[in-house]
Amino acid sequence: MWSIIGTLVAGPAVWGIAGLFADRWLGFERTFTAVGVIVGFLTSLYIVYIRYGRG
Repeated sequence: MWSIIGTLVAGPAVWGIAGLFADRWLGFERTFTAVGVIVGFLTSLYIVYIRYGRG
């Protein structure tokens, strides 16, 4: 159970930080941060489904 929670927390955190760096590099105001958090959340949901939901 803790690995599922860790995956669901780490996905948006990692992609959100990557989006934050992209925002600072490209000069945007939290655009890529929001996109990164959403992409990270969807990716982590997919990973949890593949690992634990199939079976």
